[in-house]
Amino acid sequence: MEQTVGEAHISTLAASAAVTLPTALYLLTLWALHSRHFKAGIAQQLVLPTTALLVICCTFLDDWAVLAAGVVCALSVAAAETLATRPARGHALPDRAG
Repeated sequence: MEQTVGEAHISTLAASAAVTLPTALYLLTLWALHSRHFKAGIAQQLVLPTTALLVICCTFLDDWAVLAAGVVCALSVAAAETLATRPARGHALPDRAG
């Protein structure tokens, strides 16, 4: 916050990294402890590691880094929910006729 209003004596890159790098570490830790054991399929498995990588890439977007990281995280939630609600490959939906 102080960097945004010009009162901090750190660079924009350092301020961005102070937000994005712990976020990426959290996402990878969450994947390592929980998601990799409970998600089915490679697509579901790759959501959190891919999100962590994209959040790290957001570090270099100067003043837009934190906003971009938030958008990436929101999109990953949407992707994860979409993948979780679609039927698995090879499993057809039950026939409700009759």
